[in-house]
This record gives sequence, C-alpha cells and structure tokens, in this order.
Amino acid sequence: MARKVYLAQVNNKFGENKVFFPYSVGLLQAHAKAQPDLKEYDFGKLLFLREDPHSVARSLDSPDVLGVSAYIWNWEWSKALARETRDQHPGSLIVMGGPQVPDRSDGFFVEHPYVDLLVHGEGEITFSDILRERLKENPDYINISGLTVNKNGISKSTTPRPRLKEEEFPPSPYLTGEFDDLLRDHPDLEFHVTSETHRGCPYSCTFCQWGSELQAKVRKFPEERVKEEYKWAAENKIPMIYNADANFGMFKEDEGLTDYLISLKERTGFPQQLRANWAKNSHERMFNMAQKLTQAGMDVGVTLSLQSLDKKVLENIKRRNIKFDNFTSLVGRYE
Repeated sequence: MARKVYLAQVNNKFGENKVFFPYSVGLLQAHAKAQPDLKEYDFGKLLFLREDPHSVARSLDSPDVLGVSAYIWNWEWSKALARETRDQHPGSLIVMGGPQVPDRSDGFFVEHPYVDLLVHGEGEITFSDILRERLKENPDYINISGLTVNKNGISKSTTPRPRLKEEEFPPSPYLTGEFDDLLRDHPDLEFHVTSETHRGCPYSCTFCQWGSELQAKVRKFPEERVKEEYKWAAENKIPMIYNADANFGMFKEDEGLTDYLISLKERTGFPQQLRANWAKNSHERMFNMAQKLTQAGMDVGVTLSLQSLDKKVLENIKRRNIKFDNFTSLVGRYE
C-alpha cells in the first residue's frame, strides 16, 4: 500500500477569486516524484486554500507525511494545521519548512511538540532525503543535513546543507504537471504564477535573508526552462506572473526573457502583467525593460532602491545607495 504525502502552502485570496499556485511545495513534489527510489509514496492534492484547519486535517486520508511551507502570512494557520493533524493522525511525520521557520530553534519543540522536523534553507533535496529515511524500519533523521530534529522536545540541529548547484535545481512544477489538477478542479479561481530565473543575491544587507552568506552566490535557472514556464502560463491563460528573483534585470538574459514574455502576450493575450523585485542598482537595461513592459501594458511598477539617507544606518545594514543626484535623475526619468 502506498504511503500518502500531503503538502500545504496556504495563501490568502486577493480580489474575489485570485490565488497563487503553491509554487514552493510544487517544487518539493516535483523533485520527490522524480526520484526512482521514492515511488512508494503517493502525493495527495496540494493544500493551498485557507480553509478551516480542523476540517482540512480531517479530510487527509491516512497521511504518512505532512509537509508545510510556512510564511509570515500563513504561520498561525500552518501551526494550526500541524497541531490538528497530530491530534487526528498521531502516526504522521510532520515537517515544517519555509522562511518563517526559525534558524535558531532552541525551545521550538517545547512550544510546538506536534512538529517532528524543521527544514532550513532550500528544501527540495532535504525533503526527498526525509522521505527516503522514512522508508527505513527505524528512521533516524539526525544524519540528514539542513534539519532541526525533535528529540523528545529537545532541538537537535544537523549540519547545514550547502546551497543547491544549478544542476541540482528541481524540475519545474508547472512543466511536470503538478498544478494541472488545481486548474481542472478550480475553474472558479484565477491562478497566478510565481517564477524564478535565478536564486541568491550578491548583496549582504543585514536586515534581509536574501543577503545572508549562504545566499551570496547567484545561480541561474536555464533560460529555456524559464521560457517554457512562460509559455505554459500563456497556454493556460494566466493573467499575472510574479517574478520572485531578488534582482530581476541584473543579467542581460533578463531583457531577452522580458521580450519573450511580451511576444507571448502579443500572440495569445497572456500573461497580461509581470510583477518583479527589480535589481538594486538601476541601469539602462532595467529602464529599457520597464519601458517595454509599460508600452505592452504589462508593467505594474518599477522599484528604485533607497533604504535610508542616514549614513550610520547604511553602515549598520551594510548597504550603499546609488548617488542621490543620480537617484533624483532616475525618478524624473521613470516618471
């Protein structure tokens, strides 16, 4: 009998019916399903709607593993689902990851005894390693990198996991069909896409997780993969793509991707908008990209980075602004 895995990444609806695909857990699922030695697992429907946690937990069919991707906007809901799942399915392995999971987790399991494992950093390979260990007669997760393990309420951290190399990036959940059933089962919802062209950030701003030492080196997704995801979005009439890079426009390839996205809209009518976290240092390429998107009716704003005008603050956060005269000129140009 197959072991059942459920993955949850809950967002809020915005507008009346707009939602994002649960991209992060889609990556976990796509990677795990690509592993030949994990065929014993059967993945249930992805959990992405903010429904009553008690009812959601009750609807789970004998879950062997529950993986929850936690963010600041779903943290309370995520804890409630984990707690309800422990009560209703006490034999389940409950795994939490995502940006809201604390790196300094001493005492976490005293307050949240219903959680078994915390995943730190990129979770795709780590989660598959957890599933692999779970298949053993006496699983012991302490040898898996990138975890904090609940040992009778005591936090036991394992060795940090190195960042993924470009060749280790998981398959695209859009292209592997992880979201096809969501489109089929929810014709009343307007789905939006989260997209990555690269991971990491070259800056070291102390207030930002992107700027941690682990994230310093930028690693790029293959350009053809990104274009195929854009094409998938157009074919499925997705209105908006949210680019989740730390610095969209940093690379010359980004302008080519923007041109391709605009050409898709011209041919198919979709996607209709692109929202992005723009590169911190503004330059001619960024302006050209923003101008093209505006002319195509796809731009929903461009950012010019200015953290503070206080020199001491900038020193403390390890950040330098562009020269203020240049900033003033850029504001006028973008207006």
